Amino acid sequence: MTDPASLILALAEHDRRICFAYNLDNGQFIYANPAFENFFQVKASNTAIKQLFAMVCMDDKKYLEQIYAELQPNIFKTDIEFRIKLADKKTYFLQLNLLLQKTINNENILTGYIKNISDYKAHCQQLNEFADNKKAVLNTISHDLTAPLGSIQNLAALTARKTKLIEDQEVKKWVLLIEEISRKSVRRVQSFVKKEFAELAGFKPEKQFPYHTKVNS
Repeated sequence: MTDPASLILALAEHDRRICFAYNLDNGQFIYANPAFENFFQVKASNTAIKQLFAMVCMDDKKYLEQIYAELQPNIFKTDIEFRIKLADKKTYFLQLNLLLQKTINNENILTGYIKNISDYKAHCQQLNEFADNKKAVLNTISHDLTAPLGSIQNLAALTARKTKLIEDQEVKKWVLLIEEISRKSVRRVQSFVKKEFAELAGFKPEKQFPYHTKVNS
């Protein structure tokens, strides 16, 4: 009968995510897949978790310390995001998922996997910048078009009240046409701006994104 553990291990060996198991009692990695060494550029067998923690960006260290302090056996901690700076001087965004387990020998083993979400974060930043620019354009459209069109509409209405002009039926028709076109144009601009702002308010970037692109620090 095939051992299920060996199947999972074979999968981890080919996984792009960083998979590991760390013995908290003796401070040694008891397993790390090839993605671990490819990313961190260190041998897991010669690396302590303190060395990796030293790579974490200063602003995120306290958060990780808090997560570690709250760990409980068999409680899976997910979506722990933090930044790390490697030897190439570039900053990477990582997402950590952890499970603390006790062995039959009462050893404390920290298992988990890490995803490089740098691409996703960079993508979100670009989309947010695009959304900000779009808001600025919409505000400009709303102000620069709606206000003048509203003024034209008001002037047309005032002109329509002038008795001498109204006596000329052709002028009256033109004035009413200007007023109607202005009113419709204002409504279209307002409807367009309202729709675009509603789409921006409900915007959520996709979470699925490749793992392995780095972003400059």
